[in-house]
Amino acid sequence: MTAPGQMQLPPPKLFKDVMDGLLGREVTLTPRARKLSSVDAVGGAIALYVDDNNRNRALIGWEVGAAAYAGCAFGLLPAKNAEDVVRDKFLPADIVDCVYEMSNVLSSALEKGDNPHVKLQTVYSPAAMAPNDLTKLMYEHFERMDFELDVPGYGTGLFSVVVL
Repeated sequence: MTAPGQMQLPPPKLFKDVMDGLLGREVTLTPRARKLSSVDAVGGAIALYVDDNNRNRALIGWEVGAAAYAGCAFGLLPAKNAEDVVRDKFLPADIVDCVYEMSNVLSSALEKGDNPHVKLQTVYSPAAMAPNDLTKLMYEHFERMDFELDVPGYGTGLFSVVVL
């Protein structure tokens, strides 16, 4: 049992359903035993969510592949663009904008059950731009779910959800 006001991990299906709606296609979200690491996230992004009292409550980590493939699908950009981004391990501004918008909508999946209301505070891209305390939580916190996100017609990348 969790304490009142403590964040709980939502069911993975909530994230899948939101991603399906955002991208206009059925994605596959496969749980992974291995956590997203700082090496995996090179060039990716970290989304920070806060509650109504501006307390850090959740993080979503986007490995560059997940950000590029989902971002290009969301922005109706060709898969070739995503492949170039993955090869370069750098998210250009237009893809970061798409990741920001997707992360903003994904806040709805975090508001499961008794979880407090959260909103997207910011997206750090590249992920290494996040403050050290958030980076440590992103890669070491135990209240988390790690997934392989497969965007049909684009590709597969790592996606992690951490609740604080």
